[in-house]
Amino acid sequence: MLTFASVNNIVYPQYVDVKKDNKMSALSFHGVLKDIEPKNVWKYMNEISKIYRESTDPEKPETFDNQKEISNWFAGKLSNLDGDLKFKVFQDPGYTQKEREQKLKDLGLSSTDKIGDKKYNIIATRGLDKDSKNLIILQAHLDMVCVSDNKDPKKKISFKVDGNWVKANGRTAGFDNGMGLAHILAIAENPKFKDIPLMILATTDEETGTCGAKGLTSEQLMAWGAPQNVYLINGDSEEVGLVINGCSGLQKFVETRDVKMSSVGKSNYKKVVLSMKDGSGGHSGVDINIGRINTIKETISVLNKMQDVKLIAIEGGDKFNSIPNSVNAEFLLPDNFDDKNLSKIAEDIKSKYKETDPNLKVDIKIVAENASPDTLVLDKSFQDKMFSLVDGKIDESKEGIEKEKGLNVGAITTYPDGTTKTSQNLGIISLKDGKFSLTMSMRSSDYKEEKELSKKTASLLAELFSKKEVKPVGTSPIWQPVEGSILEKFAMDSYKEVSESAETKPLFDQALKDACELENNKLQREERQKNPIQVKTCHGGLEPADFAETINKYNKDNPDKFVKLEQISIGPELKFPHSTDERVNIFSVQVFQKVFENIMDKLKVYINK
Repeated sequence: MLTFASVNNIVYPQYVDVKKDNKMSALSFHGVLKDIEPKNVWKYMNEISKIYRESTDPEKPETFDNQKEISNWFAGKLSNLDGDLKFKVFQDPGYTQKEREQKLKDLGLSSTDKIGDKKYNIIATRGLDKDSKNLIILQAHLDMVCVSDNKDPKKKISFKVDGNWVKANGRTAGFDNGMGLAHILAIAENPKFKDIPLMILATTDEETGTCGAKGLTSEQLMAWGAPQNVYLINGDSEEVGLVINGCSGLQKFVETRDVKMSSVGKSNYKKVVLSMKDGSGGHSGVDINIGRINTIKETISVLNKMQDVKLIAIEGGDKFNSIPNSVNAEFLLPDNFDDKNLSKIAEDIKSKYKETDPNLKVDIKIVAENASPDTLVLDKSFQDKMFSLVDGKIDESKEGIEKEKGLNVGAITTYPDGTTKTSQNLGIISLKDGKFSLTMSMRSSDYKEEKELSKKTASLLAELFSKKEVKPVGTSPIWQPVEGSILEKFAMDSYKEVSESAETKPLFDQALKDACELENNKLQREERQKNPIQVKTCHGGLEPADFAETINKYNKDNPDKFVKLEQISIGPELKFPHSTDERVNIFSVQVFQKVFENIMDKLKVYINK
C-alpha cells in the first residue's frame, strides 16, 4: 500500500507492504507506482520494461534482432515529439536505398557514410547546423543483461516494491540502462532545452562489448562541421552523488576445445551430483570486490581437494559479465569416500558465504552407489591442469597479479578507498559431450596491470587449450579523465545544489542512507558517508571510453579541426545489476532527474554566452 513518510518535515510517498511476513508486495505501474515522481520517467520505464531487449549473442544469428523492437520504440518516441521538440532520427536497418540517402541528407551526411554499423543504433538530432560550435550529446544503451531464476531470458518483467526500492520478479529488472533511456526522453520532451544543439545516441550491445558505440564513426559524430566542443552525458552510472569521469578497460576471452573422455573401467565408484543456485551473482565489475561466491571457482576448488575425483560434466554461469550464481557438476568418487563429508562440504560452503550470499542453496548427493564402468570421465591430465589453473594457489611472497599462480578470479588490486583497480571474472564453464569451454573477462583502469593480466591469462589459457596463442575476442579501452572539465564541474555543482536545497535535500539524504545500508564494502560505505558527492573513475566498462577513442583518432587525423571532448557518466542509485536482485532506489530517481536538468541548464547558459 502507499503511505506517506515525513523526511525532515517534508512528506514523500513511501511504499509499505501490508503482508505480515514483510515480503515484497507486487505493485504494477498502473497501480500505486504511477504516483512516483518524476511521473514521465516512470511511465517510460514501464513501457521499456515490456520490451524484450537482451544483448546480441554473436554466435547465435537468431539473436541479431533482439534490439529491433526497443530501437523502433525509442526512435518513434523522439521523432513523434510535439512541434519544435521533434528530432531527426536515423536508425539502421530497414530503409530502401532511396530512403537511406534522404535520411543521410537530412543529417548532413553523404550516402557513402557507414552509419549504424551495428544494427539498430540510433542517432537523433535537434537544433544542429554547420555553424554549431558546441554539441551536447545524451547517450544510453538499448540492451540489457537477461538473467532469471528460471533461466528464461524472456521471462516477463513484473515490478515489485521492497522498502524504498523497486526491483523485478526473480529476474534482472532492466534499469541498467532502461533508466538512462527514460531520463533522456524526459529531457528530450522538456521545452526548456528545445533550442540547444542536441544529439541523442542510443547504442546497441553495450553489455557484450560496447559494440554499438564501437560502430559509430567520427564522421557520424562530427557530421555538422566538427564543433569545437562536445559535451557528452552518459546515463549509465549507478550511484547517486557520483560523477564518473573515467572507467576501466575490458578484455573478454572465450576458448573451446575437444577433450578426451574415457570409460572409468571400474565399478567401485559412486556417482555424485553437486549443484549450487541462488547465489547473489551481480555485475562482474562493480560487484566483484564484495566477496560474493563465484560458483564455478568454488566448485572447482571443492573438487580439487577430493582424492581420486573424476569429472563427468559441469555447467555453470550465464553471462561473461555476471558473477556466476549457479553451477551443476557430475563426478565420480571412490566407493570408500565417507558420505558424511558431502553434507559437511555443503554446509561449509553456505557458512562461508552466509553474509554475501544469504539465499545460496548447495546440494551434494550420491545418485548412484555403483557407477557403470562405461561412464565417460574427463582425461586425468587435462582435469588436473584445469583444476590447478582455476583453483589457483596463493603465493604470499608475491603481490598483485602474480600472487595467484593460476587464473586470477575476483578483485586482484584495489585503490586506497577500496574500489577495484584490476579484476577478472570466470563467467561461464561447460564440459559436455567431449567439449570443454571457458569464458572469462578482465577489467583494469591501470595500463600496466591490464597488460600484465592480459598476458598472463592468455598464456595460461593457451597452455590449457593447447594453442600456440590466445587473444581476447572483445575489448573496450580505458577511459581517462579530462583535466579541468567544465562538464564535470557542472555535474558536481548540480549535485551540491540538489543535496543542499530545502526541497530536495531530504530526497538525497534518504537515497544515500538507503544505498549505504546495502553497501557490503565497509571502506566504500564509510567513504560515501564521509563524501556523499564525489568524482572518480569506475570499474565497469562504459561507452564513453569508445567515444573518446573515436574522437582522439579524429583529432589525430584532423589536427586543424581539433575537437575537445568532455564526458561524464551519471545515474540514479542502482544495486546489484546483472543479477536477479537488481533494484533502483525510488528517491534517487527524483534526485537524478533534478541533477540532470540542472546540468542541462548550466550547459545551455554556458554555450550561449
